[in-house]
Amino acid sequence: MSVTVRIDVKSNRVKQMANLMNGAIVKSNLATAKTIRDRMVMDAPRDTSALAEGLYVTSAIESDYQERAGASTELRPNVAPDDEIHVSGMSAGIGSVMPYIEHVVNGTARTHANPFIYSAVEGMERTYTEIAIPIVNAELEE
Repeated sequence: MSVTVRIDVKSNRVKQMANLMNGAIVKSNLATAKTIRDRMVMDAPRDTSALAEGLYVTSAIESDYQERAGASTELRPNVAPDDEIHVSGMSAGIGSVMPYIEHVVNGTARTHANPFIYSAVEGMERTYTEIAIPIVNAELEE
């Protein structure tokens, strides 16, 4: 003899929980990207500060590209800003409006590399958890 049990979910609770978790992940990724960007700003070379001011964060829900592009081009009016990077889904990205960032980070034949972006990312695994847990908890408490 076999018994079959059928469970029908009449509410949208599971879907609600999934949406809450997705929202919490997007917010956590954005907050983490901002933290990394802030670390990068502290470590960026300061000849004109345009490189530091030109670091921006973008996600599906928020971007500070316009604000950062304006600040950078005031400091370096002769440098055309790069286009904004686009991210999708739950991702967040960090970009630079200054097109020469690659030369600063990797160096050139005439200049030494200044890999300031890598030191900003080191140790972020634990920091991500510290950022994400309160955001997830807040989303679930609403």
